[in-house]
Amino acid sequence: MLENEPLVSIIIPIYNVDKYLGNCLDSILDQSYNNLEIILVNDGSTDKSLEICYKFSNLDSRIIVFSQENNGVSSARNRGIEHSTGKYIMFVDSDDWIDINTISKTVKIAEKKNIHLVFFNFYKEFETKTKKFNHIFKNDIFFEGKTLKNLHRRICGPIKSEMRYPQLIDSYVSNWGKLYLASKIKDNNLLFVDTKLICSEDIFFAFQFFGVISNAYFLNDCLYHYRKDNPNSITKSSKSSELFDGFQRLFEFMTDYLKLNSLESLYSEALNNRIGISMMNIGLAEVGSNINLPFFKRINIISSHLNSNLFAGVYDNFDFTYLKIHWKLYYYLCKKRNAFLVYFLLLIMKKFTNR
Repeated sequence: MLENEPLVSIIIPIYNVDKYLGNCLDSILDQSYNNLEIILVNDGSTDKSLEICYKFSNLDSRIIVFSQENNGVSSARNRGIEHSTGKYIMFVDSDDWIDINTISKTVKIAEKKNIHLVFFNFYKEFETKTKKFNHIFKNDIFFEGKTLKNLHRRICGPIKSEMRYPQLIDSYVSNWGKLYLASKIKDNNLLFVDTKLICSEDIFFAFQFFGVISNAYFLNDCLYHYRKDNPNSITKSSKSSELFDGFQRLFEFMTDYLKLNSLESLYSEALNNRIGISMMNIGLAEVGSNINLPFFKRINIISSHLNSNLFAGVYDNFDFTYLKIHWKLYYYLCKKRNAFLVYFLLLIMKKFTNR
């Protein structure tokens, strides 16, 4: 334990998670690291979540509770940032939990090496099993200069051999699983964009944050437990019908960012690949949400996406070289706008990915 522990602000957005919230808060209160500011932002819950928040705050003075009308997870996190006073910030989703030494391990690294961001591996928690996710990097790594710039570009999108696993495109963009130097967020006025505007507030926040820091450290340790079996999660509740529009606006935000910061053409190539890959998520969402529609209407929806302005010309410049054969086939069919076969492959994909 550090002799002079810097204050760490843990920000937890909360919406209808009374089933899981106690486990989440217990994992934070049990931390071996003591100097914590635990900010709970209740985002209009209609269950007993707020009652649980106050119950815990009465037990521990480190807990601060805010409650607001339902404005979305981005608004909740932004309110947490606004009221935080710690040297470091960590985001935890209210249905997840962290290992007992998570804060002590990450703060020790950040303090010893003056690190702006410490990020780490995690577990995927299913109802009947736990799966270790260790596909980010295989060793502890310090990033600065060129290697940090490559991380930043990687968030924009994959290039060359990074295209081999399109399903892992966002392995390290989540807001959780990270210890942030708070000043880098506040001095650069970084906030989460409303999820009503873009499909993934995490991607754009990470893209901006990696663009303003001078170093980062990856700790090859699984410290975060990400719950996959809560359909009511505050971060999993967006409607699939809104996903396409959300992706389109996300890519507009990212395109504007590239222009504003005069980033090199490699970023544009990477973003083009990201846009092309997004038809995986868009397609899977449509397959999962439109099962009650007549078959031909489901095909028409996929066709309308493939023929939209979002994908116009994208697959002409898409890098197929490193894709595995099944992904190569899928995206080739996207390029040919063969909605029927794309839909067929999505059904198979959904079965094997349990999405």
